[in-house]
Amino acid sequence: MTSNKLLDVSRRLKVALSDFLRTRDRLKSAFVIFAGTSIRARLLRGSSWSLVGSVVTGLLQLLLGVVLARELGREGYGQFSMALTTASTAFMTIGMVVGLLATRQIAASCSVAPVEAGRASAFAVVVGWCSGVLLALCLWLGSGHLSRAIVGNEDLRDFLVISSLIVVPSVVALAQQGVLAGLERFHEIAVLKAGSWLLIVLASYILAARFDVTGALMGFFIGSAVTALFGWYLVRRGCRVVGIPFRLTQGSFGAGSHVWRDSIPVLLSNAIGMPMLWYTNVLLASAPGGLNEIAVVNAAMSWRNALLLLPNVICQSLLPVLSSIWHQKNGQNAARTLILRAVGGVGVVSLIVAAAIAVASPKIMSAYGAAFAAEYFTLILLMVSAVAASIASVLGIVLFVAGRFWESLWLNLATNLVLILFVAALRGHGAEGFALGYAVTFCLHAVVASLYVRRLMRSGEMLGSQA
Repeated sequence: MTSNKLLDVSRRLKVALSDFLRTRDRLKSAFVIFAGTSIRARLLRGSSWSLVGSVVTGLLQLLLGVVLARELGREGYGQFSMALTTASTAFMTIGMVVGLLATRQIAASCSVAPVEAGRASAFAVVVGWCSGVLLALCLWLGSGHLSRAIVGNEDLRDFLVISSLIVVPSVVALAQQGVLAGLERFHEIAVLKAGSWLLIVLASYILAARFDVTGALMGFFIGSAVTALFGWYLVRRGCRVVGIPFRLTQGSFGAGSHVWRDSIPVLLSNAIGMPMLWYTNVLLASAPGGLNEIAVVNAAMSWRNALLLLPNVICQSLLPVLSSIWHQKNGQNAARTLILRAVGGVGVVSLIVAAAIAVASPKIMSAYGAAFAAEYFTLILLMVSAVAASIASVLGIVLFVAGRFWESLWLNLATNLVLILFVAALRGHGAEGFALGYAVTFCLHAVVASLYVRRLMRSGEMLGSQA
C-alpha cells in the first residue's frame, strides 16, 4: 500500500517536473522572440510597451477626472476642463507634429547616419521648446479674448493664463517621446507617460484641495514640467546607449529646413481634423432634439474609441520600425511584407472585436439606461466605421513614412468634408444618421487609401525612394 502511494507520488512529481520544464522552455522561447532584433520582435516589443503605457495612462486619466470632479464640484471641474482642453488643443496640434517627424527621421538614419540622427534628436527638442514658448505666449495674450468667446465674460481668463504654462513642457514632452520612439525606447516612453500622469494626479489633487481650480491647473503644470525634465535625461541616455551624439552641429538648422517643409502638410492635417469632427457634433446638436441624439452618439462613440486603442498602439511601434527598414538595401520586400501583415492583422483583429461589440450592442446600450436601449444600431454603425478607421490608420502611417505628406493632407481634408456633408444630409435621422455618415465616410477613406498605397507599391514609386 505504501509502495503504491510512493509510486503515485513519484509519477505526479515527474508530470509536474515535465510541465515545469515545458513551461520554462516556452518562456525562454517567448523571451528570445521578445528580446530579438527581428522585425517581428521589434513590433511585438514596441506594441507591448505601448499597450502597457496606454492602459496605465488611460486609467490614471479616468482617476484624475473622478477625484477632481468630486473635489472641485460641477462648476469648478467645468472651468478646469475648459482651460485644460484649450491648452491641450494647442500643444497636441504642434507637439504631435514635431514628435512624428522626429520619429520618422531618427528611425530612418539611426543605424546608417548616427550623426544625422543625433542632430535630428537635438533639433526636435529645440523646436519643441521654441514652439512651446511661442504657443504659450499666444495663449496668454489671447486669454481674455478666448474667455469672452467661450463663456461671454472673463471668468476663465486667469485659468487660461495658468493653463498657458502647461503648453511649454507638454510640447517638449511630446517632442522627447518622438525622439525616444525613433530610438525604439518604448519601455522608457511607457514609464515616462505613466510616471507623468501619476505625478499629475497626485499634484493636482493635493493642490486642488487647497487652491481649487488654480491649484488643479498648477498641479498639472508641475507634473508636466517634471516630466519634461526627466524626459531630457531619458533622451540623452537613450542616445548614448544607441551610440548617437545628442547635439546640434554646424548646419543643423539648415539641415532641418526640410523638416519644417514636411511639417506644413502634417500640421495642416492635424489642425483641420479636430475642428471638423467637432463641427459634425454641432450639426447634430443644432437639429431638433439634437442634444438627446448627441447623448446617444457620445455613449456609442466611447466604444468606438476603445476599439481604436489597438490600432493606435500598433501604429506607435510600426512607425519607427517601418521607417528604419524603408530605405535599407534590399529592404523593399521586408517593408512590403510588414505593410501587408500590419494591415491584415489590424483589420482582422478590429473586425473580430467590432463583431463582438455589435452582437452585444443591445445589452451595452441598455446599460446606459432605458432611453438608450433602442439605439443599439448606432453602435453597430460606429463599429463599422471603427474597423475602416483602423485600417486607414495603418495606411496613414505608410504614407507618412513614405513622405507622402501632401497626399495625406488632401485625403484627410476630403474625408472630413465628405463626413460633414453626410452628417448634414442625414442629421434629420438623428444618431443613426450621424453614425451612418461615419460608416460610409471612413469606409470610402479606407478604400481610397488602400488603392493609392497599392498603386504606389506596384509602380515602385513608394518603396526604395527617399522622401
